Amino acid sequence: MRVEYNILEKRKWRTLAEEKNVLLEVKDKEIEGLKSQLLKAREESAEVTQLRAQVSGLKATEDSLRGEVASAKEHSVLLEQECNSLKLKVTGLESTIAEKDHELSDIGTSSSS
Repeated sequence: MRVEYNILEKRKWRTLAEEKNVLLEVKDKEIEGLKSQLLKAREESAEVTQLRAQVSGLKATEDSLRGEVASAKEHSVLLEQECNSLKLKVTGLESTIAEKDHELSDIGTSSSS
């Protein structure tokens, strides 16, 4: 009877050990899954950091280009003002030429008479 008891106890302990091994395997798989998720999260975090750096660089470029555009607009305004000033001078010179032509024609008319 004692031998039978020992055999039953041994089977009971084996069953418990097998159940514990199954639970440990399940936990090991769960741990591997969590490690995989952690690795993926770290990769995504690195990618986010890289993208943030790129965005920062693009913002700096955008700010620089905005400054260049503002400077170009100011230069354009100055050139337009200079163009308008030159147009006024041309108009004045054309008027002077017209007056001189008129004076010359008057001189030509008075000397022919």
